[in-house]
Amino acid sequence: MHEYLRRYIRRGVEPLAQGDSVREAARRLSIEHLTDLPVVDPAGALIGIFGEKELIEALSPRYLQSLKDTTFIARDFEDISDEADKVMDQPVSDFMRTEYATLDEDFSTLHAAELFLHKRQGTIPIIDADRRPKALLRRSDLGRAIIEGAARRSGRDAEVGSEELPPETARR
Repeated sequence: MHEYLRRYIRRGVEPLAQGDSVREAARRLSIEHLTDLPVVDPAGALIGIFGEKELIEALSPRYLQSLKDTTFIARDFEDISDEADKVMDQPVSDFMRTEYATLDEDFSTLHAAELFLHKRQGTIPIIDADRRPKALLRRSDLGRAIIEGAARRSGRDAEVGSEELPPETARR
C-alpha cells in the first residue's frame, strides 16, 4: 500500500455486532461520518456490511422497492416514520448486505480503484487472514489519496480537503 493511501485508511472503527440494532447502526454511521460499517459474528469475523443504503431500505415501507415513481404519494413522512418505528430495534443482520468487496491488508491502489469502480460500495473493509476487519477505505478517501500522490509527484500543492475526523475514527 502506498504511503499516500495509508494516510487515509480509517483504523480503529469498531464494527457492528450482528445483533446490534438498526437504531445503533444509524447512530454510528452519523457520528463516525461513514457510509458503511462492517458487521461481525461473535468471533469477530466479517459477515456483512450495513450502511446508508441498507438503513434507507430498512426504514422505508416495503412497497417502495417496487415503485419507480412516487410523486403521486402525498402522505410520505407518516409512511416512512411508521416503518422506521417498526424496525429501529431489529438487528442489523436482518438488513445487512452479505455480498461485498473486501481488501487484504497488502492491497494495491489499482485493485482498490477497480473494486470501487465495479462494486456498489462506498466503503471497503480491509480484513486480515481470519476475515477480521482491521480498517476501512472510503471511496472518497481513495480519490483524495490518488490526487495527493499525483500532485506531490508533480511538485504541486497536494492537500485535498482539510476536515478533521472525529477522534474515534482518527487516522492512525
